[in-house]
Amino acid sequence: MPPKSAKKARAYLLWGQEEIRKREALQNLLAELVPPEDRELDVQYIDATNSGVTGDFILHAVRDRAMFSERRVVVVLNAGRLRGPRHIRTQEQLAQGLATLPDYATLILMAYADDSSERRGKAPFNEKLMAALKAHGVVKQFSALKPEEMAQLAVSEAAATGKRLAPAAASQLAVRVGSDSQRLVHEVRKLAAYVGDRNSINAEDVAEMVPAPPDDNVFHLIDATMTGDRKRSLDLLRQLRESGAVVPVILSMLGRKLRLIAQAKYLQERKVPSNASPDSISPEILDALPEEGRMFKGNQSDWLRKRLWEQARRISWKHLHQAMDRLALTEAGTKGWEHGIEDPDLAAEMLVASLCNAVQPQRAPTGYRRR
Repeated sequence: MPPKSAKKARAYLLWGQEEIRKREALQNLLAELVPPEDRELDVQYIDATNSGVTGDFILHAVRDRAMFSERRVVVVLNAGRLRGPRHIRTQEQLAQGLATLPDYATLILMAYADDSSERRGKAPFNEKLMAALKAHGVVKQFSALKPEEMAQLAVSEAAATGKRLAPAAASQLAVRVGSDSQRLVHEVRKLAAYVGDRNSINAEDVAEMVPAPPDDNVFHLIDATMTGDRKRSLDLLRQLRESGAVVPVILSMLGRKLRLIAQAKYLQERKVPSNASPDSISPEILDALPEEGRMFKGNQSDWLRKRLWEQARRISWKHLHQAMDRLALTEAGTKGWEHGIEDPDLAAEMLVASLCNAVQPQRAPTGYRRR
């Protein structure tokens, strides 16, 4: 990851959602900068979560070369924490100080994956510090792996344990794990131990050992309700409850998915394909989308949007509005509304049953009566 010019970069920023490649990049960078025998003396690690970490503290550490050392490298771990309100001055100091670092000094900022959906894909620092990093160093973003890349990683990791992971099992594992590559590696190792002397891992092993995420089960739940399949819908709801998901969380996830489906339906009607890039979409269309949970904002994958487009085709606006209204009434009931159903499990089951009834075109939409 060398800079474009022959001169050594003064700083590196490694950030994004993909932790494995990011960690590999850090190790490769250290190998390029400092020989193994010199790292104990020439490389210092600073945790940005510790108290007393300031811009001046970091810059002083980078300049503090040991006697007879040729290099000085400081790695700031948890660097994303420097975006907080108490570190505004820290970012200012770093932005000003990068240009004055000596040639022997290198600062590496290691920002770990952000759990907040609002923060994913956003630069970890303010514009001034990001501009200084780009001017005097190298900024490398590690985006989350796509499902097919996660499946390939799973196959490689299984091979490293001496096991063959069937393609169908690798794809299933990628879906269940999502974009968390570290968890993927952990699950592959767990599966390798589970199969024991057997030299292959199949889809049945994945289904047995790796639970499907609640968010994915909610997608299946919506799929089932949109076809009017009450039995499957109620079975999926019970599976969600048995997996530990509480009703308020399930209702919240349902609401989030329904709002995404509404956006997908709006975009479909305006001839926007699921794999469109934001730059190709009219600003007027994008501005009509809600600010919170907006489509094409954040790290939504093409795979996720394709599923949303498919679901949007199977529901009318009338039924979608009915679903949202029923969801709101159900949430109100579980929170104490006197005309609703207080028992959360019963309320969720009644909601799912009514949603199934609503999407059957041969029957008039029905709902439960409240007394």
